[in-house]
Amino acid sequence: MSGLDWFPFYAADWLADDRVQAMTNEERGVFVTLLAHAWRADATLPKDRTRLARMARVSRDELEALLDGVLGECWIETDDGLSNPKLTRVLEEQTEKSRKRTDAARKANESRWKKSGFDRSPSGSEPDPTAVRPDPIREEEIREEEKNPEGASAPTRDRPARRGRAKVKHWDAALEGDHADLVESHPAVVEWTAYLAERLPRAHQARTVENQIGKIRSTPPEEFRRLVDLAIGSGWQGWHFPDRNEGPTTSAKACASVRERVDVRGAFESSFLKAQRDPAKLAELRSRLQAKSDLGAEDRADIGAVLDAADAGEPEAALARFCEKSRALYRGEEVSR
Repeated sequence: MSGLDWFPFYAADWLADDRVQAMTNEERGVFVTLLAHAWRADATLPKDRTRLARMARVSRDELEALLDGVLGECWIETDDGLSNPKLTRVLEEQTEKSRKRTDAARKANESRWKKSGFDRSPSGSEPDPTAVRPDPIREEEIREEEKNPEGASAPTRDRPARRGRAKVKHWDAALEGDHADLVESHPAVVEWTAYLAERLPRAHQARTVENQIGKIRSTPPEEFRRLVDLAIGSGWQGWHFPDRNEGPTTSAKACASVRERVDVRGAFESSFLKAQRDPAKLAELRSRLQAKSDLGAEDRADIGAVLDAADAGEPEAALARFCEKSRALYRGEEVSR
């Protein structure tokens, strides 16, 4: 076993690979399934065709036919079994990265134990039970008080989290589950949740997290990064939607309308991504759309187009247009229908 539960999927390489382009949809599905099995077994598959067929969820005859085609060109036979050269290379890279992270964590722990009076390194001596050990957290608090004698709250970007991640458990659940893609598209969300774990006086509820995620999805990644930097640098507990004033004639009411539209579209996108493969949830989304009397005609039409495309089994293009329009709306641009 490799000990790693996941492997990186390089979308650009996959789409550009000549052999993948020559595969049928069935061959692509079998290929990805075999890659997953190989990853769990040190990037190696068994030579036994019967076992291999069971792994791929096809009959042995079907497997033989697939391996005689372009799929067979993706695997080489070694003394240990079948291996894919790129998967083997990626496994070696990820294993080395994991080892470095483990070593770094071990060294950090050893350093922390030494500072607290306990040396758990192999060469460390037993601690003196009568010694008064320093309290790193209290020392940090004292330093902050010295910097802010009047009790002003200093930005906490570089302060260590002291109460774990209980206050952002709903964030963690969302980013490890239905919204895992947000970590890749908006990497600043990782730093933001780490900051919230330290800064929040009480936990964010699930509904708050869903609303925030809807806003993040409607915000360009570089803009969200700027907002996160501003919020953390200012010691805020939330990031603020920027005003959309484009001139002295733009009213505050118009700006609020834009913010509301972006929020609604972001919330729909978030809900749709979770429901797109469930007809019952899609039907529920459509019912909520019909019952929402304050939804503008343009947004209603855009959302309806995505739902219609989902009913037809091809939502990708419609969702892409919807997201493009949401982001353009956020930036204050006009988009042709």
